[in-house]
Parts: sequence; C-alpha cells; structure tokens
Amino acid sequence: MSTKLSTLYETDYYTWTRETARLLREGRLSEVDTEHLAEEVEDLGKSERRNFVGYLSQSFAHLIKYGYLATRYPDNARRWTRDAAFFLKEAMGVLEENPGLKGELQSLLKKSWETARGEIFRKFVDDFPREQDIDRIGIPARCPWSPEQVLSGEILPPEPEIPGPR
Repeated sequence: MSTKLSTLYETDYYTWTRETARLLREGRLSEVDTEHLAEEVEDLGKSERRNFVGYLSQSFAHLIKYGYLATRYPDNARRWTRDAAFFLKEAMGVLEENPGLKGELQSLLKKSWETARGEIFRKFVDDFPREQDIDRIGIPARCPWSPEQVLSGEILPPEPEIPGPR
C-alpha cells in the first residue's frame, strides 16, 4: 500500500476515492489503501442500517402521534396515518435491498422506537413538559409490536375516510 494514498485519505478524501477506484479497476490491489477501504465498506453497511432506523423511527413517531395525540390534534390524524405508511414503506424498501438487516431486526425496532419516542418528547414539549408525562399518557417505553407485525404492515391504522358530498 502506498503511504501517499493513506495520507491522501486524511487530506483529500475525494481524490483518495478516485485513486482507489482506479487502482481497483486496474487490478493493482497491492497499491490499495486496504485499511481505509475496509473502513469505508463497513461504513456503507452502517449507512444502510441508519437509513432503515431513520425511516422506521419516523413511521413509529407518526403512529405515536396518531395513537396518542389525534384527539388533541384531530386535523392531523389523516396526515399522520399517511406519513406512517410512507415511512414504513421506505423502511421496508431498505430492508428488501439489505436482507442482512433482518438478523438485527429486534434491536433495530428497539432503537427506532426509542428514537421515535424521544422525537415526540422534543416536538411536543408543550404537551409533555416532563418525560414522565409520556409514560403517564400510556406511550410504552418499549416497542409494542413484534418484528412480524412491523414486517406485515399490520401496525398501520386504517386510513380515515373523507366525508364526501351528500
């Protein structure tokens, strides 16, 4: 491995990526900065994991809003339902492209739920001035759904009907 390439990783990441790709395409593997390349490949996997958790936590946050705040904010219920479905679909798309994440599904649900619950606490500070207030209205501390329920989509409420002209 070239010391120059290793230094380039620290000083000019863009050029490092271009040079590394060129060396790989040319089959000059002995010149590749393998240590940093291995880090980058691992980070690609972490990025997919973060995408899944991000989408799923957004879906969970909208489900919490729908389930626990819709009576306070009835005009938002329809939007929250649609947003929950949209973000769940996005999460399932990431999972479909990265089936290896299924082996971590239980811990990913836990992380996603905790993130969603924290987001509700931060965004609805007027409704929940203390974190205990979230517990008081019944928002569970742990994800209430099994991986199977999440994967099947049965966590989604039915979309509210729009009253039509009579």
